[in-house]
Amino acid sequence: MKKVAFYTLGCKVNQVETEQIKEDFINQGYTIVDFDGQADIYIVNTCTVTHVSNRKSRSIIRRIVKHNPRALAVVIGCMAQTETEQLKAIEGVSLIVGNREKENVLQIVEEFLQTKGSLGIITDKISRTQPLKPVIYKQPHDRTRAFVKIQDGCENFCTYCIVPFARGPVRSKLPQDVVQEVQQLVELGYKEIILTGIH
Repeated sequence: MKKVAFYTLGCKVNQVETEQIKEDFINQGYTIVDFDGQADIYIVNTCTVTHVSNRKSRSIIRRIVKHNPRALAVVIGCMAQTETEQLKAIEGVSLIVGNREKENVLQIVEEFLQTKGSLGIITDKISRTQPLKPVIYKQPHDRTRAFVKIQDGCENFCTYCIVPFARGPVRSKLPQDVVQEVQQLVELGYKEIILTGIH
């Protein structure tokens, strides 16, 4: 089975989203490997809050391409949503997936592999009506604390901040989906559940 490695930059929400995406890949039979190891697919969940975070994201992506040029280099997240042109300029990037479609990255990667496509870019505008997708947890972990994302987006449009452009308008997860996720996590042995979001 294919091996996939993840690297996450930025906030707790990005970290939670990476864990959710890992669950999808594990549930589909992929093997998760260390980022510094050999993988068939590398997924970088980017941050774009500052120019420093953009630089770090570009550096990590270039490291993948240099370390394993035959691997699929997938860039997701906030920088993918707002700085597509910068990412297109990095030779070796296979897929650029913005925040709207980030939760579907497993399906996007599998389609890309089946069609053996060229550079794929999916950065659609995020809509208020797009609900947050519930996560199905099946894999036990050795940690006692789990995070559940219940909200995303921002509508404050502060002069200095890119978050509303990167994350879109405020959206919440349905209460019944939150309860179901928490129940799954408790059944898997987690002792502490932290609810998280952009605000």
